[in-house]
Amino acid sequence: MAAANPAPLPLDKRTIPVTNKNGLHREAPAIHKMWSQPRRWTGYQLPPSQEEEHLPGAVDSWTGQTKKTLSELCWLLRLPCHKFWSQICNDDGLHRWLGDLLEVFPREHDRDAAWNSTIQQTNSIVLQKMFLVHVRLCTYKESAMDFFNPTSWGTMLYDNYLLELPKLLDMCILFAPCNKSITSKMVANVFKYQPQYMEDLVETGLTMESALDSATEQYQVLSLSPPSPSSLLSLLDLSTYSMDISLTLSSLVSVFPPSSSPLHQTGLEVKLAMFYSNVVTPLLSLSHKYQTAGVITDTDHINLISRLNLTRHNLVTTVRDILAQVCLATTLLTGGEGFHLGQIVEEFLTVFTSMLSERTFLIDYNQLYPLREEFLVFEQSGAEIDPTRKHYILDAFNPTQSSSFIGSHTPHITTSIGSGAAVGRGVKLLLTIL
Repeated sequence: MAAANPAPLPLDKRTIPVTNKNGLHREAPAIHKMWSQPRRWTGYQLPPSQEEEHLPGAVDSWTGQTKKTLSELCWLLRLPCHKFWSQICNDDGLHRWLGDLLEVFPREHDRDAAWNSTIQQTNSIVLQKMFLVHVRLCTYKESAMDFFNPTSWGTMLYDNYLLELPKLLDMCILFAPCNKSITSKMVANVFKYQPQYMEDLVETGLTMESALDSATEQYQVLSLSPPSPSSLLSLLDLSTYSMDISLTLSSLVSVFPPSSSPLHQTGLEVKLAMFYSNVVTPLLSLSHKYQTAGVITDTDHINLISRLNLTRHNLVTTVRDILAQVCLATTLLTGGEGFHLGQIVEEFLTVFTSMLSERTFLIDYNQLYPLREEFLVFEQSGAEIDPTRKHYILDAFNPTQSSSFIGSHTPHITTSIGSGAAVGRGVKLLLTIL
């Protein structure tokens, strides 16, 4: 009876027989520089603007350049598994190129409806190939023959900086609108086999808080400046910066809910509420001041309002997603039987008590996610809630004491909290924590 074939070794332990130029046979590691190729990577450029589209050859030039980028993505995808990973591990230019692609590729918010069909179709194909390359990067097993030991794979990613945390954040922003389910599995896979990323998220939360403090200082300076073309640039920059931060966080906690726990450890929810009330909503009123002064056009003002409302939506949903994961989901899982239920309720009460001075945020949060219903979740799970603290929080929503920003500010402007997507790459520099 013939002996069974031995089980294949993982790629990190496998060797491949090779013959050198002298005809000598030897075994070479499956992941090695010898399997990679020197290559120049063509950078991606944003499509021409509406004004540039009318220039002779502008679209054709962009299309030709972008097709080179597309061909290189396809080349990567065609590589056998061991050559793909050998190229990834030993080509610093490829590493930078993939990072640049994630950073500069248009997000949903960037996509201009006026782009012609050639631009839209080309960008769609490039995005699909980018997604598939990163699916491959975030997978330790391609087949029964081509796989890594999961722990070794996680160590390789982290120690060789193949997937830094800023890249993971860009992946959440860029790929989730296309396929949130697979993107969630990709990111979860990376965190599962490299727990160090989870520890880095605590530092990310602290870095985000510093970014919020910096933006608050910028707003304070801006609010004292009279409307002018130069201060308008600062207003637009601050609005974009705020949106970057909000989308980065909302994408992360939506795609990878367990990230909520380390972010919660830093007290990020309270910081976001403060930022919402003290910077984002005042920027809406400030933008109206600029419109009245004739410094900003009506079209640009509408775009600015849309951008700020998107920021508001992202901030509210981020806080909600963090609390839903840390408090509400845990309560439902315990079913009132876990000994941590009292601690969970205390966490919830502490967060909202700390937010009581941020009335604008609380009113808008309560309109989307009524707090009475969230208290009901705890009560139905058998939690004992201090009635004094509960009513102290709910009294913040008494209409005789406060009113929603949605209904009380600049009534001629649509300021309801909507949904959407925006750029998130501006935060990348802030999150280089290693």
